Amino acid sequence: MKSKKRSGQKRRFGLAGITNVILTNAVLQALLASNVVNIAVATLTSQAVNTIFGYTIYGKLVFRAQGLRQKKPVIRYTLLMTAMWILNTGGIELGATANISKNIAALAMVPILAVLSYIAQKNWVFR
Repeated sequence: MKSKKRSGQKRRFGLAGITNVILTNAVLQALLASNVVNIAVATLTSQAVNTIFGYTIYGKLVFRAQGLRQKKPVIRYTLLMTAMWILNTGGIELGATANISKNIAALAMVPILAVLSYIAQKNWVFR
């Protein structure tokens, strides 16, 4: 039963993640392409969209967590999203330093951040 639950969780995370990635990456890609703001502000803005949308869909739909209005999961999710923002910004900056397009570097970060986010949400935020 446990492996079936995990399989369903991973599937739901993937489906919710695709929706979330499309939404937040659209914001990020537009900001990076516009050069109106720097990488840190672009990633912070997209991470804010991700945080607001993600907490609800991952907490309710993916992990079916109880007590989402309590402080502990909100604080943990906020800390996780802050770490994701720092990693994303650093990864894009590293790519830019290596003469990789900011947009390509941002896309390359998606699978790395998705795996880290799933593990942290499952084992720390929504357990």
